[in-house]
Amino acid sequence: MTAVGDGPNGEFITQALAARGIETDHIVVDPAHWTGVMFKQKTSVGDPATLHA
Repeated sequence: MTAVGDGPNGEFITQALAARGIETDHIVVDPAHWTGVMFKQKTSVGDPATLHA
């Protein structure tokens, strides 16, 4: 990962990585964009439903 958006999702990802001991010094925070998110339904058969936000 090289960049995250300047918003709550980007901040969450950066903090979560740092909390796990992963260096975040080189992650760029892009003020012109937000970090997207995708929710994927758990399923044992077939193609799961997804939602992109």
